Amino acid sequence: MQPKQSLALRLQLCAALSCLIATSTPIANAAGDSSDALRAIELCKQGKAKEALPFFDIALKKAPGDAQLFYNRALAFQNLGETDKSIQDYSSCLRLAPLNAKAYYNRALAYMSKNDYSRAKRDLDRVTVIDRKNADAFLNRGNIFYAVEQYQNALKDFDKSIELSPSAQAYINKGNTEQRMGLHQQAAVDYGEAIKLDTKATKAIFERALLFLCLEKYPIAIKDANKYIELKSWKDEGSPYACFIKLFAAKLGKDRKAERSAIAELEAHSSGSEWSQTIASFLVGKKTDKQFLAIAGTNNDRLTEAYTYIAMKQYCEGKGKESQPNFSWVIEKGNKLFDEFTLSKAMIKKIK
Repeated sequence: MQPKQSLALRLQLCAALSCLIATSTPIANAAGDSSDALRAIELCKQGKAKEALPFFDIALKKAPGDAQLFYNRALAFQNLGETDKSIQDYSSCLRLAPLNAKAYYNRALAYMSKNDYSRAKRDLDRVTVIDRKNADAFLNRGNIFYAVEQYQNALKDFDKSIELSPSAQAYINKGNTEQRMGLHQQAAVDYGEAIKLDTKATKAIFERALLFLCLEKYPIAIKDANKYIELKSWKDEGSPYACFIKLFAAKLGKDRKAERSAIAELEAHSSGSEWSQTIASFLVGKKTDKQFLAIAGTNNDRLTEAYTYIAMKQYCEGKGKESQPNFSWVIEKGNKLFDEFTLSKAMIKKIK
């Protein structure tokens, strides 16, 4: 679900990860304050990282031992999506300045974008030693622990991040982890804390709607789904998925008014991807199971969603036993970072 991100809100490593935060502006320093370096920095501030690179190159030829210049050029490469080059320059910076916490942190983010969690964790470990009050370092290390299913360690790091600097994102990631651990009531509390910090924290609102669906608190699930849709106004990929939650909660809670509303919204709006529109078409009865799966093809992400929605439709129609194999497929073969996986785990427990 995704407020894009599906019922796959992918805990994107914050790709996560949910929250990859890098320094966005190059920093000038005395050693590298040549006219070329200053010109490069000014261009980066204007969002012209590509144009800045030649000036960084010239400045580094003049001052090859300037750690800050390597850091600044690495940041330019990172902003351009040239991850390997950014890693090389952060590494050069760190050889010259081994206590540069920002270089370790940003290199960790670069490794994370490559799913190289081992190296990313090693760099974040260094950050937490050099800069013990860096809440973002604990947050992103918690995301790594989540990705490798070390949930207790993830919770410890999210708690530390919250202790240092409470943020909606840390509470959301903590709630996601608790959901995966089956700690549903605590997850509801933490999503609530995220919403207290940011009343427009749509990720928290979406995830709490899904959680309340799993907990059979259907009226609240509908309320949160409606709130998400209100905030996003059907201008994002997530609105259809929030409406799917609303539809399931309405059907299971026998709220015919909400059910009619959800169906009308799905038929009236065309926001989101062609795939989310295909899901909507299936849920309102315009496509068969066979047609739906044929469109999903062999794409595992799509199949994770397709089998979940086929199962949910069956379950809502009182066909619990028929839904079980489809929920089981998601649990055994589906993408574990999708909310559909969490939903399938919760639903199959009700059947058993």
